[in-house]
Amino acid sequence: MKRQVLIFFVLAMFFGSQAQTLTVSVPTVTATVGQIVYIPVKLAGASSSGVPISGANIQISYDTAVLHYDSLTNFYSAMPQSQWFFAGHNGLVSANWLEPSLLTLAIPDNTTFYEIKFTYKGGNSPLTFMVNEFTDALYNIIPTAPVNGAVNAPVVFRQVTFRVDMITQNISTDGVHISGTFQGWNPAATPMINSVDSVFSYSDSLPTGTLVQYKFVNGNSAANYETVPPACAANGSRTLLVPANDTILKLVCFSECDTCILTGSTERKRDDLTLFQNFPNPFSGITQIGYRINQEGFVKLAVYGSMGQMVSVLFCGPSKPGAFSVPLNTSDLAAGIYYYQMTFTGRDRTSVQSKMMIVK
Repeated sequence: MKRQVLIFFVLAMFFGSQAQTLTVSVPTVTATVGQIVYIPVKLAGASSSGVPISGANIQISYDTAVLHYDSLTNFYSAMPQSQWFFAGHNGLVSANWLEPSLLTLAIPDNTTFYEIKFTYKGGNSPLTFMVNEFTDALYNIIPTAPVNGAVNAPVVFRQVTFRVDMITQNISTDGVHISGTFQGWNPAATPMINSVDSVFSYSDSLPTGTLVQYKFVNGNSAANYETVPPACAANGSRTLLVPANDTILKLVCFSECDTCILTGSTERKRDDLTLFQNFPNPFSGITQIGYRINQEGFVKLAVYGSMGQMVSVLFCGPSKPGAFSVPLNTSDLAAGIYYYQMTFTGRDRTSVQSKMMIVK
């Protein structure tokens, strides 16, 4: 009876051990060109409380355009280099080990067998286990889960400035927002700043090479998303592949692919003054900017770039009531969207702005 119990116990221990799983892993790291990179190959589950091993056969692939194999180094002290057969060529690092006494070796969890020494040449290379075989005391294969890694270029963040012109919209009292993949598509989380007149902007640091989808929001809910025209949309959203340099994106009109263009005799009025739309617009060379004031006062008429920087003062001084026209010569200005602002100081101080487009 005792003999039967003992046999049952031994069999239970043997078959129970086969159900356990080892884990072999390499990490994901970043490197700079020319850097020496050491990749540790680690094992878990082969301790005395797990399944001690009698042999190992490991093969890891890498991209030869990204990594140059140098050697294996820093071997685990109980498994010295002399006990291993290894090589690295044609994008594959192979290493084989057999317990010298044909017994098993218990290895503490997360022990590094060895490190693979590479020279990094630039780019991204996956490190993938092609073979990960470990044997037990009877040289049976132990189930093993591989955890692959990589050697990648460092993630570089660049500042991206998004801009939208809301001149064609009745701006919501909840403000203007931007929503997209970079902030979890939350229409209320990311307010934009009213940088100049009807232009709103938002800047963020984003990882280069990332494809970003986004929409502008006139308000703070999904019901207030813009409708992006198909000509500039992917799956209904605007898209951006984050470039390698800081960038200020082209100013676009809300729910349109391009800039907002004002033509004709659009007027901007306040109690004591009227600022007329410049004519012609769009234009190249010279345009006329007209205004009317109803009382005597001090007038300043200035031109600003799309980011709010002043580029020219057309008039600054006292003025009598009446209608006036001031020429603007844009031969020294680049093509693009500009704003002109009139500030009038009479009984009160009042400002009004409008927009124009220079073409070359």
